[in-house]
Amino acid sequence: MDFEYVKHNDLIIYYKIYDLEFYFTKEDSFLLNDHIREFAKNKKVLDIGCGSGIQGLEAYKYTKNVSFSDISEECLKLSKINFYINYIHNNPDLDYLYKNIEKINLPIKFYQSDLFSNINEKFDLILFNPTYLPEVSYKV
Repeated sequence: MDFEYVKHNDLIIYYKIYDLEFYFTKEDSFLLNDHIREFAKNKKVLDIGCGSGIQGLEAYKYTKNVSFSDISEECLKLSKINFYINYIHNNPDLDYLYKNIEKINLPIKFYQSDLFSNINEKFDLILFNPTYLPEVSYKV
């Protein structure tokens, strides 16, 4: 399958579009996502290490001053596509969007950055849900 997504809090979050693939959004992301409303209203928000963009997308419901940041170009592309689907046009041609998202002017900022290395702004709220890997045990 070329496209895979989840739905949470009225958001559609694609985590796989062709070769763009981010780890499947799980309960840790949903838990954080369920509490963003309490903190994001009318704030300047940064979703750092945004991955699929789920946290920043939720924050955008409560403030339009949201920025997304990730070290990965692929994650930023996926976040842009998810923003477009959730806030610009909810039934797009995904093939067209995949090929052209970088040409579309979106009303928010995206930074390719290793944590804060390329970010010189100040924010009221920074959302960070780092990727985790399952525990691996080794036999010695």
